[in-house]
Amino acid sequence: MLANAAVFEEPTPPLAGITEAIDLLETTYQSGLSGDHAAKKLARQQRQSVNVLMVELKSYVQITAGDDAHQATLSGIDLPQAS
Repeated sequence: MLANAAVFEEPTPPLAGITEAIDLLETTYQSGLSGDHAAKKLARQQRQSVNVLMVELKSYVQITAGDDAHQATLSGIDLPQAS
């Protein structure tokens, strides 16, 4: 796995940004559990943003790994199977 760290060393979007977005979503989601309707609406928007970030990260892995399916798999991201 250490070899992959060099291959995927500067992901786009940065992992710190993804982590921050997920943490914020979790906090907002917890507020929504208490019945805060504004928090529920905000959580839906934040979830969409997190989904966009994850799609971008998945694309980054696919592009960076190129034709090396093994390298892409070692990233830990589920990628579509070639048909």
